[in-house]
Amino acid sequence: MISHDGVGASASQPAATSAAVSPTTTDSKWITLVEDQDARVFTFGACMALMDLRGDGRYALVVGELNHTSGEIRLRALDGQSWRDTFKLTEFPAAVLAINLEPGDSGRRTVPAIAVAVGNLILVYKTMKPLCRYQLPPLPALKEEVDLWQAVRAKNIGILDLVGGLTVVRVSYPEAALTQRTRAFLLLPAEEREEFVREHCEKPLHRSTVITCMTTVNNKLKDEHSDQYLVIGTESRQIFIVDALSNMTKAQHDVPDVPVTIATHGTFLEKYRIFTSCRDGKIYTITKDYPEVVSIAPNDRPVTLLSTGKHLVVPCMDGILYFFKGKSHELQHKLDCPITCAEVIKYEATGLRAVAVALTNREVHIFRDDHLVDLFTCDEMVVAMKYGRFDREEGALALVLRNGTVIIKLIKRRAKFDPIVQEKPVKPLESLLPKKSALFLDHTVRERENCKRMNTAIFDNLTRMKYEINKRYADSLQLQTAGGTIRNDVILTPQLLGTGPCFKLIVTLQNTASDTPLIGYHIYLEMDQSMYALKGRLVEIPFVVPQGKFAFARPFRFIGSQIMQGEITIQLLKDGHCVPVLSVQTVIPESDPSL
Repeated sequence: MISHDGVGASASQPAATSAAVSPTTTDSKWITLVEDQDARVFTFGACMALMDLRGDGRYALVVGELNHTSGEIRLRALDGQSWRDTFKLTEFPAAVLAINLEPGDSGRRTVPAIAVAVGNLILVYKTMKPLCRYQLPPLPALKEEVDLWQAVRAKNIGILDLVGGLTVVRVSYPEAALTQRTRAFLLLPAEEREEFVREHCEKPLHRSTVITCMTTVNNKLKDEHSDQYLVIGTESRQIFIVDALSNMTKAQHDVPDVPVTIATHGTFLEKYRIFTSCRDGKIYTITKDYPEVVSIAPNDRPVTLLSTGKHLVVPCMDGILYFFKGKSHELQHKLDCPITCAEVIKYEATGLRAVAVALTNREVHIFRDDHLVDLFTCDEMVVAMKYGRFDREEGALALVLRNGTVIIKLIKRRAKFDPIVQEKPVKPLESLLPKKSALFLDHTVRERENCKRMNTAIFDNLTRMKYEINKRYADSLQLQTAGGTIRNDVILTPQLLGTGPCFKLIVTLQNTASDTPLIGYHIYLEMDQSMYALKGRLVEIPFVVPQGKFAFARPFRFIGSQIMQGEITIQLLKDGHCVPVLSVQTVIPESDPSL
């Protein structure tokens, strides 16, 4: 068992070498479990997976990588402290991931499989042994291309006419829309084309595509043990949802451009969403049973896409980390350096949901929503990351550095990811003065020569503005008439709070007139003084502009000896008039004097 308290590995396993990551804070939240400087791993984050290889609860790191020494492309696993189980691949994989082919509730231990996307094939391994393979269905060839090859097979046209017709087709359509035969034929020298046509014109014409990205989606349950389907993005601008065990295509979607990275949310049977970033720099959202494809356009091209369940996290090449919810971003972080890779961290022991972001300055930042909660620095730039379990421990973060070093770090059980307060450097204030252009110099000379006249004009305008304000104020005072004439322009709203014996009265006065203010008014609160104790019965109303409001509150208490209901009368009075302009009554609920 591996310690999580920073002591190190047990005696049953070799001790890990010195950490290649030096935290910037004195209290590190991570333990370096494995550091293999001789691994020489050159890969990407999409070609890494942390999975249970043999179903015994010991998780290993599986990578598809390029061996710089021999030049071969291979699939191998870091199991414990050593590398083993190497498979050669024909070309560099587009993705390597773990997938559950069977549901976890089948009553027996299920072993996840490894899905490797190579070309137009998906190679599936289980317990590091080949299990099955899935090939993308062939695509229909272009009609113009088929007609030309059929014409040359029937000897209706010659080789030169075939070359001219295929060249026109290549100019009219994207390169990926042509078949492999046509592309190979157009690259041949003129003396070899006739033999090529004689050898291949009788064969059927097929157009194949390649896989560009791949991920998984749960079938029934939002659980790590649920059976999963593969979600595949192809060069032909299509997305397939495939059952790798039965070689069946469950769903197919078209996107406006070639998908580069892909992420999913939800389950296949209920409702799923597919997020994909394409080569045009936009992010497209595909929803089950909803034909329209919704697009999001960040400021720069995304590095990858990460789904946390609450947000769609999009790190971009301009160093901005976006948190999208719907079509708009709720949060964003502007980082000091470009982003190389990113990964979602879900630590179930403490409920941590965070995003790890690696930068070109060798730093790794950990963000939880809008807070930076951790930061550490590596000896080299991090080019790939993968989070999950390693060996028998949770909270493992696998890092691949630019020099090929592989590092496995574990989260301490007592680690607290609290927000870090960063001291931002004080930047000098930017000058707001315009550039000294010819127009600026002309204005400066004009102000210097006419300073007295301009000063006089400013004071004249200010005096004229004061005169207009005073005139408008005097006109509004003349429009104010005697009490009772503004009854229809005043709304008096009382609100009684409390159940007794203590109450609170809130009175709101609203002037609904369009051009008449309220001046010289009072509000009088009338109630039975033998039952209620109220201070400040007469309230003076200040100047209330048209369409304005005035509100005040008065607390009072029930002092009566019997339980009975009362009422309060609110009267709006005008200075110099004995008749109320407006009167409103409010019922006071019964109160128990013994309380």
